[in-house]
Amino acid sequence: MKLPMWFKVGWWLILFGLLTLFLYGRYPDLKAGNASLLDNVALLIWIALALAPIFQEINLFGIKLRQQFDELKQHISQQVSNLQTEIRTSVRTEFNPQITFPYPPPDSQLPQIEE
Repeated sequence: MKLPMWFKVGWWLILFGLLTLFLYGRYPDLKAGNASLLDNVALLIWIALALAPIFQEINLFGIKLRQQFDELKQHISQQVSNLQTEIRTSVRTEFNPQITFPYPPPDSQLPQIEE
């Protein structure tokens, strides 16, 4: 399923904004050192979301967040294959030599040629 870029950016902004609001509401407990496991997980996800646009791949505790460039790779490979076929068709020049041999002399002229 291929989603448009505006949807991806919007979804990222919504997730980042909601996590920011959640962590902002929990900030007094985080500052006091009374953070729960949910707060720690939310903070790690918030950090990963904050770094996602900067890095191609982020690996946090076995969870990989990776930006996909499959469309770009597919486009480039298609262009390369088109270029290869174009080069092959333009380079294919067939060499058809025309070699002809003269007819042999008649038998009556052979003694004259031997002399």
